[in-house]
Amino acid sequence: MFDAIEAYIKAHTKSYRTGFILTLIFGPLGLIYSSFGASAALVIIMAATSRIEFAKFAIWILSSVVGFFTVKWHNKKVIEAAYETRR
Repeated sequence: MFDAIEAYIKAHTKSYRTGFILTLIFGPLGLIYSSFGASAALVIIMAATSRIEFAKFAIWILSSVVGFFTVKWHNKKVIEAAYETRR
């Protein structure tokens, strides 16, 4: 039983490293890996502030931070779902 739960968790969790690399390279578009909604919001904000160079840089960095938390949130939901099916 626990092997099946561990296999489910391993198959459905997302990697912090992959999320960080994608957001570092692609900025807000890299957030699609972990959260489409957060990605769309930051892309819209980045487009709205396209004339301000510092804002673009800040949103790029912010996307890496947001990416960490969205991967963490996703993985927590996967673990909770895995143990919920055990009941």
